Amino acid sequence: MKKIYITVTNDLQADQRMHKTALTLSEHGYDVYLLGRILPESHHISRPYQTKRLKFMFNRGCLFYAAYNIRLFSFLLFHSWDIVLSCDMDSLPAGFLASRLRRKHVVFDSHELFSEVPEIQHKPLVKSVWRWFEKLLIPRVKHVFTVSEHIAAYYHQHYGTRAVVIRNLPFKTPAAHCKAPVKPSHPFVLYQGALNTGRGIVKLMDAMQYASDLSLVIAGSGPLEKHLHTKKANLNYKDRIYLPGRLSFNELSALTSQAWLGVSLEEDKGLNYRFALPNKLFDYIKAGVPVLVSDLPEMKRFVEMTQTGWWISPDADARTLAKKIINVWNDTEAYRQTSENTKAAIEKYNWEKESLKQLEVFRSI
Repeated sequence: MKKIYITVTNDLQADQRMHKTALTLSEHGYDVYLLGRILPESHHISRPYQTKRLKFMFNRGCLFYAAYNIRLFSFLLFHSWDIVLSCDMDSLPAGFLASRLRRKHVVFDSHELFSEVPEIQHKPLVKSVWRWFEKLLIPRVKHVFTVSEHIAAYYHQHYGTRAVVIRNLPFKTPAAHCKAPVKPSHPFVLYQGALNTGRGIVKLMDAMQYASDLSLVIAGSGPLEKHLHTKKANLNYKDRIYLPGRLSFNELSALTSQAWLGVSLEEDKGLNYRFALPNKLFDYIKAGVPVLVSDLPEMKRFVEMTQTGWWISPDADARTLAKKIINVWNDTEAYRQTSENTKAAIEKYNWEKESLKQLEVFRSI
């Protein structure tokens, strides 16, 4: 039985992609350990595979990334394993160096273009450091996964790497039954995921003033969370805005199944968002919920191909966004047909099928 360490910099609670990966690998005979970090707000987790969370004095910035990779390298150096699956560029340096020194295998799972995330586009020094790591490490890793065709094409163009595209598709099988954590008073629009800048969340809140028949649920946590709570408190329609925070997989699934419309409104701030194909898009579709997405290449192509929703310019203002949502609300026949299309989409696009490509790579090692 081969032992695999999967390394991430989050606290494991909301990382659906790595949960699906760890679960699939463990079900196919691998001894899987998922390694993350513990945060002050982290809750206890119980998984059918092994987990370990490391504690750090620093939780953000260059000091965190340095401390994380030094400690992860030490951990990998003194533990027994066959393969390390390094998730995103922030965990690859330790995984790559440990694999070279121990003559083991490293696999890189790139969930995003790390040097193109919006948070560092105006930090040239930070961006140049991550770009340097990309140029140094990615061409030297034999097995690379990523989440969209455009990111795979970028890696091939810049580094000569042929990445295998493993989209963040959900399990076809339904999640365990769970009571939804909130009960909005109106049919509701749902945003789920990290509360970061550049995801259209503030604009979505502003748009709700023009859509009085609907509520808005924003489920997740992140740097914008405090600002969103403050903003909500000052709105005269705050009774239609819900911020339940970060939810468990099952709670989020229960909430999503009750939504009227799911949104993924990433702004065109760097190649990372432009090439994004987010988890939430597929989670909405799995729940039978039509979607409204930004008119960016990967999201628009998937929604257009499956006829599971609508798209809008990422530059649209709050009033234009509200008008689009209201038009969807008023066209009940188009909504009914789009909702039906989600059922066909999940039959074709699901983790049970997508993970076969991932398993093929691990079996070749």
